[in-house]
Amino acid sequence: MKFSKTLSVLFASLICLVAIACKNPQREALGNQLFLQIETLSKNFQSSPNILSLKDVTDFDWDEVYVFNPYTTHEEIESQLGFKWSDGDRIDLGSRDDINLLVFVKDNRVVQYLEVPRGRGDFILSSDNVGGLTPQQANFEVRPQGQQANWIDLVLVDSLSPTRP
Repeated sequence: MKFSKTLSVLFASLICLVAIACKNPQREALGNQLFLQIETLSKNFQSSPNILSLKDVTDFDWDEVYVFNPYTTHEEIESQLGFKWSDGDRIDLGSRDDINLLVFVKDNRVVQYLEVPRGRGDFILSSDNVGGLTPQQANFEVRPQGQQANWIDLVLVDSLSPTRP
């Protein structure tokens, strides 16, 4: 009995350590900055079109960002990126409808990614096969939906055509 309890405590401690080790402070900061910007822009929606520019919420260098909507398979993600990406398999976006996935790429490697809960901002692209967006192209109009603005659409501003892989 005592051994079983000790084993349970050790197992729980191990899970906590793994969770702490897997946290990415830069990804957490990016998420916080993005969500704060979306919230601010959605509150000021009536004054004028409010544009979220991803280059303004990132503090790292990137060449392109890829926006993947729910149910995009790992194979589709790697096909659009043009290279293998092991973390994409762990996220399992192909069986999820609760998030959009932002993948930031520099020199053909992933430098950062962010799982964006759709309730915090649902990215809407003009096509499912948009390809990568440069920092100059990654602009989204913030459009709160409903009387309580409890859902926020982030619609790609098509001022420039995105690059194709």
